[in-house]
Amino acid sequence: MFYGRLVGHLLRWALIPSVLAGSSKRHVDDTLMVPEYVTKYAPLVWLHSEDPFRPSDIGEHLKHTTAKLNGKPISGLPALNLDNLELLNAHGKEVALTSNDDVETPSQWLFGETPNASGKLDSAIPCAVIMLEKTPRDVDVYYFYFYSYDRGANITQVLPPFNHIMDPNKTERKIHYGDHVGDWENNMIRFRDGVPTGIYYSQHRDGQAFDWDDEGIQKENNRPAVYSAYGSHANYAANGTFVHDDVLLDYCDAGLLWDPIQSAYFYRLDVDAFTVKRLFHKAEHQADSNLTSWFYYEGRWGDMQYPDSDPRQRKVPHFGLPRFVSGPTGPR
Repeated sequence: MFYGRLVGHLLRWALIPSVLAGSSKRHVDDTLMVPEYVTKYAPLVWLHSEDPFRPSDIGEHLKHTTAKLNGKPISGLPALNLDNLELLNAHGKEVALTSNDDVETPSQWLFGETPNASGKLDSAIPCAVIMLEKTPRDVDVYYFYFYSYDRGANITQVLPPFNHIMDPNKTERKIHYGDHVGDWENNMIRFRDGVPTGIYYSQHRDGQAFDWDDEGIQKENNRPAVYSAYGSHANYAANGTFVHDDVLLDYCDAGLLWDPIQSAYFYRLDVDAFTVKRLFHKAEHQADSNLTSWFYYEGRWGDMQYPDSDPRQRKVPHFGLPRFVSGPTGPR
């Protein structure tokens, strides 16, 4: 469950102490190639074994949603895709990519795709890797992960005594609260001269930063392990149970391995102009389409929070946490 924006991450990292010092072949432009270190040290994500909501194709998500403003479809739009999504900004920041299907009975697209035995997704591209060059020597690389659905906690995922506020025989006890369509998570690795010095894990509205050599960071061939929490997809450096928002619980285990960079888009961000340029992992993958417009979209990647009058909406007794909340904004 990630609600931050890239600008917010830049500000947050500025406050962290310096513990983190067409498809046809063509002429290869080295400035458009992904530096080796970006993939060499890229995170490996362990998805929870029982989480039904897997990483989702960013473009496919657009095919199953409708751009709405104040609950009404925006008229006169072309078919939306990764190359034109920013045109929605003309309608303001309250635009919401709203599910075409009833989320109470999730359609297949909301479940995403399960990685194969090598950790690769066969068709979905749920990852966007964005390089931010702060100086000629210092580079922050963001690894963004997309899921079409985020499942919040139910009352069993709460510390005592709050886990007893509902009658155990009532249906409400099994309902998850804080669900939303669309979910962006991320890791950020800080490099100096192509050598990693620190890593950040997004977790709900906040996150954790570690020195690269911290004993708490597990690595395989120099690639850090990331444990994606059941339902919420918050990122942790280890498996186990973690408390967030004072009383709620996240569960992580080494269920299914996902290697995000095997199915990713790569970009370089110009900090001054705040524009992105697409990069390519291999020369033969250079294409005519830049696929950058989606990055500039300022609206929501899921439904707006349903009103209390909506029969799907419920709230946790005494605390008022709604069953469905608004989808997040994107990496921008």
